[in-house]
Amino acid sequence: MKAHSNILKIALLMLGLAIFGATLWAIDIRQLWDLLLNLKYRLLPILLMYPVFFIVDVLGWKIIFPKALRSQINFYKLYVIKMAGDAINHLTPFADIGGEYLKVTHCATEFGIKKRLAFAIIFVERTALFISEVTFWFVG
Repeated sequence: MKAHSNILKIALLMLGLAIFGATLWAIDIRQLWDLLLNLKYRLLPILLMYPVFFIVDVLGWKIIFPKALRSQINFYKLYVIKMAGDAINHLTPFADIGGEYLKVTHCATEFGIKKRLAFAIIFVERTALFISEVTFWFVG
């Protein structure tokens, strides 16, 4: 089973690299390079924006866990679970369903909690995100 898993990982890596290469081939690399050089020091804040947001998001997610469980929740594992779930959500074209199932399953497995509790935690996290987005839309 492990050999199949490694082959799949390598195949997916090769597919990703092929898509990346095709993208680079399809665009004007010189123009891209000029744009990157034009950004200079402003590129770093742009690149750091998403990871910083993601860290704050995971910290907020950790707060949703019951107080008795928070001390045993490993931040790095929670970060990886959130990243994997969000990656699946970005791949599904119509709804953020697949990634949420992954988050529930992995939270239950990694942290030794019941799936119902994991589902409730994910539900609260997604509801809070939705409310914050709607608030942002209206406040502007």
